[in-house]
Amino acid sequence: MWAAHTAVLHEMRFNEEKIAGMLQNVLPPVFTEKEMALIKFARKANNDWHKISETDIKELFDLGIDESELLEAFGVMEMFIAFNRFADVMGIEIDF
Repeated sequence: MWAAHTAVLHEMRFNEEKIAGMLQNVLPPVFTEKEMALIKFARKANNDWHKISETDIKELFDLGIDESELLEAFGVMEMFIAFNRFADVMGIEIDF
């Protein structure tokens, strides 16, 4: 499963250190403050979506994250969620 995620992240031009950190659920200092905030927000939206508040979104905007960056983070998160669910239900084996 991680091979597929890693391949997609490579396509998105993530370097090895960032990919390793995300897969280990650790955010290394090579991430910018904005990147770390977006990753943490996407994880919360994925795992505890019902706990997202206006304050969470305001904190992102206060860091200088704009709506397009927020939408891109959500889009990537949703792409992974949708593909994983589809592949699981269909029994698709990832071959890389």
